[in-house]
Amino acid sequence: SWSERAEGNPLAAWLLDGMGLEAGLLLLLTFKLAAVGLFYVTQFPVRLAAAVYGLVVLNNVLFLAAWAHLTVTG
Repeated sequence: SWSERAEGNPLAAWLLDGMGLEAGLLLLLTFKLAAVGLFYVTQFPVRLAAAVYGLVVLNNVLFLAAWAHLTVTG
């Protein structure tokens, strides 16, 4: 079931709520594929891309840790 807590990214949540689940996911996928294509064409520096992705992974790990803590402590 879809709820406000289903998407932690506020921009993605706004997009999914405004456009609907299917159209919002299609737009997000299109944006991601365009970003990957741009990185490939311009040979975007790998270290910078890895650093940005590392921040995304860190954010996800912190979110999961906070969620697990709230789940355990009630």
